Amino acid sequence: MNILVTAIPADQFFADPIALPVFADVFPPRREAGRVDFRLAGLISTWIKDAVVDPSSHDPTLFMPGTPDSFPMLVISGAGACSALSAPGQERIIAGMIETLLRARVPLFGLAARDFKKPLTPARDSAEIILRGLAHGADLADIHSGHTIRLHWDADEADLLASELRRFRFHVPSCREWTIDRAPEDAEWLGAQ
Repeated sequence: MNILVTAIPADQFFADPIALPVFADVFPPRREAGRVDFRLAGLISTWIKDAVVDPSSHDPTLFMPGTPDSFPMLVISGAGACSALSAPGQERIIAGMIETLLRARVPLFGLAARDFKKPLTPARDSAEIILRGLAHGADLADIHSGHTIRLHWDADEADLLASELRRFRFHVPSCREWTIDRAPEDAEWLGAQ
């Protein structure tokens, strides 16, 4: 498994599948989910209003929006109330979304990890939560190699998150062989994906 941490917003990778959480107490969606929703002309907000997506349900749902040139697949999972989200809850939600995309045999996809970030959570704790969620999802899908997961994170902490993920992977046996890098932040790399 190859993990890339990027500060480039998720909506800039509109040709790739993306996994997004939505929260029961945040409407319309904000952060990465909000940017993707805006790019899709409010489609996610419409799904929430029409009860197609339930922000209180932690079951991930795979969507193929069918819009030209925009996100061939979306995996959306309800995450309950943002204000009440716990570390084990985050891990379960991340695991469910990752399992769904890995079972769909998607070789490259993004995860809106930034949407789970709490204001006072240190990067070390965030790295542990994210990596445990990724590992659990890979375990559920029984797939640990051959895929690239792009984690979208805040620009001022992307280097630190990549460093903490690399350090913490040795505490999670199934992640020891994974490569974890900071993605280039230039337009050329963005266009190549």
